[in-house]
Amino acid sequence: MNSTVPILDEDRMLLWDDPIADQSDFVRVAIANLYGGEIFPHHEEILGRDWFDLLQKNTGTKRSAENSLVYHGIQGIKKISGGTLRWADGADPSKYHHLTAGIIRNYLGIDRPECCEKLVSISIVGNTRKLEVITKLHEAAEASGFRQYLDAAKALSCGDITLSANYSYTTFSIKNNHADTSSDLDEFISSM
Repeated sequence: MNSTVPILDEDRMLLWDDPIADQSDFVRVAIANLYGGEIFPHHEEILGRDWFDLLQKNTGTKRSAENSLVYHGIQGIKKISGGTLRWADGADPSKYHHLTAGIIRNYLGIDRPECCEKLVSISIVGNTRKLEVITKLHEAAEASGFRQYLDAAKALSCGDITLSANYSYTTFSIKNNHADTSSDLDEFISSM
């Protein structure tokens, strides 16, 4: 049996961790079409995951929500699944004598998915969130007396450490304009 893998169009993916205002034009139009043609201003700040939860409640099941998305051309969901910390180009790690990679990874929770959204926003959204994390590192340094927290704050504030997002994708199989799970596909094939 031959199968083809659809090519994902990032513009047709619901961004799980981003507000409706930051979705692609295609996804925004699809969302508007689901709700009578417009997105109200108070909906702009709803995150993709929260919007999907509302859609699921309105349609009754996760499967029905996925079907609604597929019907409107959305291919799947893109989620932040982690992050990668690295030294920025031109950074001099030797000036951070007390900093270990572990302190940033552990303290900031880079390996815990529930923390990744906030962390990635440091590099994506910018200074507001970055300042929050730097402030927390300074507080940890004061409370513990450990210099490594100050070095971590300095490296983040100087831009010597960068954080980039790692993403996972959930795609919806498309068959007759409906999302199909493998069991549904097996049932469809057996009925032929």
